[in-house]
Amino acid sequence: MVRNVANWHEYLLHKTGIRKRDRFIFRLAHGIEADVPRAALFTFKELFFTDDYFRGLPQECFADGPLTVIDVGANVGYFSLYVFTRFPDARVIAFEPIDSNFRLLEANRKRNPSVDWTLVRQAVYSKTGPLVLTMAPEDEFTADATVFDNARGDKEVTVDAVSLAEALDANVVGAVDYLKLDIEGAEYDVLYGSPPELFERIRTIVIETHPGRAENQNKAALERYLSEVGYTTRTDSSPFIWAWR
Repeated sequence: MVRNVANWHEYLLHKTGIRKRDRFIFRLAHGIEADVPRAALFTFKELFFTDDYFRGLPQECFADGPLTVIDVGANVGYFSLYVFTRFPDARVIAFEPIDSNFRLLEANRKRNPSVDWTLVRQAVYSKTGPLVLTMAPEDEFTADATVFDNARGDKEVTVDAVSLAEALDANVVGAVDYLKLDIEGAEYDVLYGSPPELFERIRTIVIETHPGRAENQNKAALERYLSEVGYTTRTDSSPFIWAWR
């Protein structure tokens, strides 16, 4: 926290109850700023306090020049912002289909005009076309929009989806240095549904997995598949898979 956030003391004052806040503007490395409503603190902390998306990858994965990063399930942009704090010359293309999330994602983009950050209001899935997601009723943002059946009968929303291959081609991406997937269960459709040759363009993949009901919708099955298509993988007790080639 102290390493990544310049005004970290504001969070500690809030956490201890001394000075409660409904919203934070956190100041980060290289002049990056993040707009963080209190409801989004957990999502922010997952990136900036625990480093979940990078800690399982060898450092040599990031040794060569500016990175091209694909942020799938960008939510309100904290992963993308974390990338820029570590790699300020990176090119990041962020995909987020939910309107409420996209509004705050755009606000974070406007707050950081110096970075190479492209926002795409689409989901990434196994095929291109409309996609139905279920989610809790929208507040300022949501982190639970999923392709899985939801027994709670929550809100359904239809979003525009694009396949991973078409997403890369539409944004003129040849090689991908880092693909991040945090898409509440759609990771299986995206990866199993992509042509095997597509993975030759993607150096590293990091996935926060979400178990489903099918036999191949779990972390172990997905890790085996990534090994089969040419990746070295690492996991731990968390939901994450880190894969590189």
